[in-house]
Amino acid sequence: MSELDLCSRREADEYIMEGGRIIVRGKEIESILGQRVASNERDIVLLPPKQLLKFQEIEVEGPWTDRAVVLHKPKGYVSGQPEPGYIPAVRLLTLNRFHNSQNAPLPKHMSDYLERSDATNTLQGYVPAGRLDKESYGLLIFTKCGVLAKKLLTRGRIEKEYHVKVDPAQQLTSLERKKGMTYLPVPTRDLSRLLRGRSRLFGDKTPLLPIKAKWIPSPPIGSKDATSKEEDEILQLMIREGRKHQIRRVCREWLGHHVVDLKRSRIGPVNLDMPEGTWRPLRKDEVEIILKT
Repeated sequence: MSELDLCSRREADEYIMEGGRIIVRGKEIESILGQRVASNERDIVLLPPKQLLKFQEIEVEGPWTDRAVVLHKPKGYVSGQPEPGYIPAVRLLTLNRFHNSQNAPLPKHMSDYLERSDATNTLQGYVPAGRLDKESYGLLIFTKCGVLAKKLLTRGRIEKEYHVKVDPAQQLTSLERKKGMTYLPVPTRDLSRLLRGRSRLFGDKTPLLPIKAKWIPSPPIGSKDATSKEEDEILQLMIREGRKHQIRRVCREWLGHHVVDLKRSRIGPVNLDMPEGTWRPLRKDEVEIILKT
């Protein structure tokens, strides 16, 4: 069930132990822990106690639409575990930071929980599906749903878009020297290595997937302040994997540039459509697209 992306392993155990039903090719099979189904089977329907998930035509019902939220993370907040001097981004999931972009009410169980205490009470049980380092800002999704997290984190599936401002790198950092690097390339605007993929970052064993990349004016095209001068352009990158500091490393090791500003502007169907430091639940259409990807 987990390998078919029907649910996480933990959720599969919960479905079985709570009396959920499993239908394979129209016939109910015995729901016991460890029961195996062929990994290439596609005609599967899960009937948990309170929700329906069909593999081929996923129906988003009830709790699916409020088991994930998206935050516009500011700089200075860490995505995961607390670090000395920095606040975890999950602390921003408070009632007074909820952004109602489409006049859609906050799901009742969320509002009921957040209103139990003062404005600093935060949502509980939501974990980040991915990372965004403390010097970066933009979209960060939190979820309590294993299958959503798996979809968002699986290499090669969900495309993430970034806008990156760079300057020519001057010299190796102490960490790069410690890793064994001896030089950085001459700064270049040639993006062919990113577009081609199949190259490795220093010390990595697995080549990177191809990266959609191009130089765009900054501010974005359409702004009255847009310019076409090369020194004022930024990088638009779209990637389908998420290694630690991947964009910063690609810019330094392949382009000879140092990242001075990094914004994540899109995760699959989810766009950056809210003010910095605010959050909202994922919409039903966004959840459907992620689950079907």
